[in-house]
Amino acid sequence: MNNGQHLARARHLEDVANGAKRYILAEILDMTNAVTTELENISGGANYDDFTGATSITGGASGLVPAPSIGDEDKFLRGDGTWATVSSDEYSLPTANATQKGGVIIGGGLSMVGDTLNVTISGGVSYADFTGATSIAGGLSGLVPAPAIGEENKFLRGDGTWASVARGGGLSSIVLSTVTSHAEGGLWYQIINTEPILKLRCGEYVYSFNPDGKTIDASANMICHLPFDNSITENTCGDDWIAGGIHPPDIYETPYAINGKAFMFNASGRVQSPTPITFGGRDFTIDFHAYVESSSPLWSGLFCARAVVDSSQKRSGVIWLVHNSNSGVMNVDIYDSNATRLVQSSISDVYDARRHFEIDYLHDNSTLKIFVDGQEKATYSVSIERLARDIWLGANIENGYVVGGYMDEFRMFDGIALHDSDFTPPTAADYF
Repeated sequence: MNNGQHLARARHLEDVANGAKRYILAEILDMTNAVTTELENISGGANYDDFTGATSITGGASGLVPAPSIGDEDKFLRGDGTWATVSSDEYSLPTANATQKGGVIIGGGLSMVGDTLNVTISGGVSYADFTGATSIAGGLSGLVPAPAIGEENKFLRGDGTWASVARGGGLSSIVLSTVTSHAEGGLWYQIINTEPILKLRCGEYVYSFNPDGKTIDASANMICHLPFDNSITENTCGDDWIAGGIHPPDIYETPYAINGKAFMFNASGRVQSPTPITFGGRDFTIDFHAYVESSSPLWSGLFCARAVVDSSQKRSGVIWLVHNSNSGVMNVDIYDSNATRLVQSSISDVYDARRHFEIDYLHDNSTLKIFVDGQEKATYSVSIERLARDIWLGANIENGYVVGGYMDEFRMFDGIALHDSDFTPPTAADYF
């Protein structure tokens, strides 16, 4: 390429560069003019109108918040574009129903002032006393009637009146299911000598209560009773007993005995059970009146019971009270079914007068107590087996030795102990 060609090419490139320069300068000028215009608008302030409020038929338009006037500081901008005070008029909120899960109505006595909900009950609510029931109509709900002065111990009846709860009235007013004496358990009553006697059976035990509700009438548990009134052997609770010995005893007339008669011990007589009597293994009581004057020989029997389960064991199951003629005391001996002695004791000052004797066995705590004239004379910790025992009165069942004196009103109770502490015995008029 020669010099002319090089010069022409250089001029062409210069023209291209000048054209690009002019284009860029034009663009920069346009952008500068646009920015200048915007800046002029901002500095001069744009003209925006307040927003247009809505009406009941037209919507509003966006715009500036209208300036509140002096005194409008507690007002609120309404949707219509005005500043206004919130009205204290009543408002309605949705009522709760199947589809509206929440809501409440303020009105009809409810009003809201600020944060305070006011409730106004006009006319009050009135309730009447409840209506009592009758034999043919039911009652109506209502207020409890006011009790009058002096009715503080009364109770409100179903008929609407205040009344005292009846007391007493006798057992004849209580309806109980009939239960036989052979039932395993139950409660019933019987009329005995025109008086209602309440009876309670628990398994094998029968308890009878006198009308006073306190004293136990143990007649239902009596298994033996020799009154010694008309016969030496009469038993009011079963088979008559047997008068035994060389010279069988008889009824003795004395002004001190119950009904004027008593069983007289003599030198060779006794009274014995016709068959063995079962007791022990549960509570029992044996009681009688006695007066021991003398005895011969040494171990003379007053009360003797024995269960001979083996002919070689003559004292198996023995329970006896015998008179020790040497010392004048009462000896107490108890043996088990193997003829093992469990108790050997003596009690003094019991044969010096006419006495009431009582033996009480408390099975639950294995305790035997002997009372003389209602006073506890001796207590033994012993377990007495339930055995069928032959019983002799007035003679020792082992050797036949008899005592001299008298006995009256012999009784035995099975399944109940009449006493477990001191008691008032029969009066002196009941002694011999």
